[in-house]
Parts: sequence; C-alpha cells; structure tokens
Amino acid sequence: MFNKFGRLALAAGLTVFVLPAASWADPADAGNHNPITASIAWMQTAAEYKALCHQTYNTARLVIDEKVRTGAYVKVGDKLCEETFYTLDDGKAVRFYRPLAIVLDIDETVLDNSGAEAWLIRNNVSHNDENWDAWCRYQGSHPEICREVPGASDFLRYCMEIGVTPIYLTDRSESVREPTLKTLEALGLGCPDLNEHLILQDRKRDIANAKKMLADMGMSESSDLGRYMLNNYSGKAGRRMSVLKTYKVLGWFGDNMYDMPVEVSKDLKEPAEILKARDKEIEDHKNDLGATFFILPNATYGSWLNRKTVSPDDMVKFISDYGFGEWYKAHKAELHGGSTR
Repeated sequence: MFNKFGRLALAAGLTVFVLPAASWADPADAGNHNPITASIAWMQTAAEYKALCHQTYNTARLVIDEKVRTGAYVKVGDKLCEETFYTLDDGKAVRFYRPLAIVLDIDETVLDNSGAEAWLIRNNVSHNDENWDAWCRYQGSHPEICREVPGASDFLRYCMEIGVTPIYLTDRSESVREPTLKTLEALGLGCPDLNEHLILQDRKRDIANAKKMLADMGMSESSDLGRYMLNNYSGKAGRRMSVLKTYKVLGWFGDNMYDMPVEVSKDLKEPAEILKARDKEIEDHKNDLGATFFILPNATYGSWLNRKTVSPDDMVKFISDYGFGEWYKAHKAELHGGSTR
C-alpha cells in the first residue's frame, strides 16, 4: 500500500479542486469542493461500506475454518502448524513446524483512519510524513478514538483463538511502532508476541537486498520469483518473502491490490498500460479472490489514484459513459416526443 494517508498525493493532487482558503466563509466548507470528501463520508456513514467489510471478513472466516478443518495440522503450544519432515545428508529425519498465518495490511484493512483524511480536508492541509506520524501517535495515546474496519477485530480474535497467527505487514514506519502496538491493543488484538508480528516499513531496503535474498534462496533474477522480487522489493515483496520462509500463509488481506502477492512491472510508464496490467493481475487471480486474497473497500486513496494511474487532478478523463452520449444524441427526438430540446 502507498505510504498511508495521502499516498494518493492528497496534497498536491487534490487541492486544485478547492477555492482559495480566503474565499471560504467556514474552513470546513473547503471539503464541499473536494471530490474525496464523498469517499470519506461514504466510509464513515454508509451502511453499505460496513456491510462490504463484514462480508469480506465473514467470508474469510468461513474460508479459514475450511482450510483448518481439511488440513493435516498439529497444535504446537497455542499455534496451529504444518508439520514437515526433512532428511539430512546423514539420513536423519528432522521435524519442522510452520505456523499457520494470515497476512494483513493495517490501515483501512484493520484500522479506520478516515478521521485523518477528514482532518486534512476540513483544514485544507497537505499530507506529509509528519502529520501522518502525528495521527498514528494520536491513535496510540487516545485509545477511545481508535476505530476498526468493521468486522476486523472479531475475525482476528477468532483466528488467534483457533491458533492462526495474524501478521501485520504495513508501510507504517518504525518511528510509530509503539503507538501502532497500542492502537492494535486498544482494539483487543493484543497478544504476547504482537510486537514480533508487526512488520513495519524498512526504508533501508533496496535492490541490493533483493538480489542478496534471491542469491541466498538460490533463485535466478530472471525467474518468476526473481522478477517479482526485483519489481516489488521497495514495496512489500521482500517482507512477504521473509514471512513465507517461516509461516504457511492461508490468506492475504488489504485495501490495495499491492497488499496481495501480485506483480505489475515498474517499467510501465503510461497510465493506460499500468491500468491494463493491474486489471490483468486481477483477472489472472480472480479465483484467489475470496479464497486466498481478501480486499477491503477504500475509495479515498490508494494505488488506483495517483499520477501514474488515475491522476487526482484529472479524474474526469478516466470516466466513460460507455457510448450512452452518442446513443442519446441519436435518439433524443424520439425520447422526448419529437422535441429537440
């Protein structure tokens, strides 16, 4: 997922929609001229948004239940594990346990941060890392304001009860580890090993790290996995591989398609090419949706809305009437009883 809470370039991209601050009678009126206001209002007020979130997590619970029921897993302590045997060179068999896990993004997947987005718009404030970190600290110090994405906490507590480990893979930075832990705990998601299951963004990761990881795994850079790693390592791909080396992952959860293990080449430059590649990834993985991939709705920000895909200051050119305008023009007279008005 983009660097949260403005990864859509909220500041530079969206302020072009609003009037100069001096012309507003009320600063809050700024939001009425901002198209993203409707998205935030939808997330905060629409029963349909809540229904979609509950639907996703209800489906996931059924899927996880079925995978656990039909899998040959063993309980080790409080963790369900896949039991594997390896034969060493000397002929001895070694037993190895891989805990079952689900991997989740945090923001707009587990935590509702629409309050931060609302603050940006109501105050005509631009996003930056400073005010995002301030929001994270606010959440951590005021547990009473923490909001979950509907259905998330019940689902996650259930997974922990049956022995499936939630792994939180997020682009939040290490600087907000403590407030993030406190926020998750405020939602009832605390556990003794929560800290080790919170995988934050490591900004030191680069292409050299990706190549080293591939070499350590004995994988070619030209292999499918190699290309995926090199294309996505600056995002979450490297951290996903670290998780997969230790855990058997039953499901991936996020509000952005890049929270899933998919690949869209970073070499693509034109918006149309990127959008087409993104659509192809979803088409190629359509059978994984609701089975292994679980995507939460987010109309406010994300990789769909940025200068490489749908530019936030030129959204209108990306919408289509599917030919209705031409048809209506041709049939206008008969539709209006002969009138040409």
